[in-house]
Amino acid sequence: MYIPCVVEKLREDDMKKGDYSKLARIWLENSSKFELDGLALKGMKIDCVELGYIRCYFVIPHHLSDGNGNCNTGAMLVLIDDMAAGAAFSITGGNLATVNFTMSFYSTVKVNEEVEIEASVVGEKGSLVSVIIDIKKERFRRESCCRKTMDARYSY
Repeated sequence: MYIPCVVEKLREDDMKKGDYSKLARIWLENSSKFELDGLALKGMKIDCVELGYIRCYFVIPHHLSDGNGNCNTGAMLVLIDDMAAGAAFSITGGNLATVNFTMSFYSTVKVNEEVEIEASVVGEKGSLVSVIIDIKKERFRRESCCRKTMDARYSY
């Protein structure tokens, strides 16, 4: 998603060549203003945005729960997707098309629980960018692990 005001907020001399982490932060902050993303990302606290790396904290709100009080998997998918896209954007400066997305959930996350989400670019080859996303409830206790590969040739 392209946000015209994002580019105007940053002066050219504020960014290193190939480092779009400031734009990635603004993109994530503005993502909660869009319909689908807004439902899943509202209340997310962005802690760190660096070149190829993003860390956020999120308390699961009641409106994202399933019938058992767990976080809805679809809402978690939106959160994971946006974090991966932000990490890739911090390096490429563009939106990339997803070509592969693998998720493993090791346990459930309940409503009102806080999770830490980390997205790290782990590889680039040609037009492909690979990102690992970890979700943790407590320090070093992994709840899920995802891998997303995106391709710049099919960017939108």
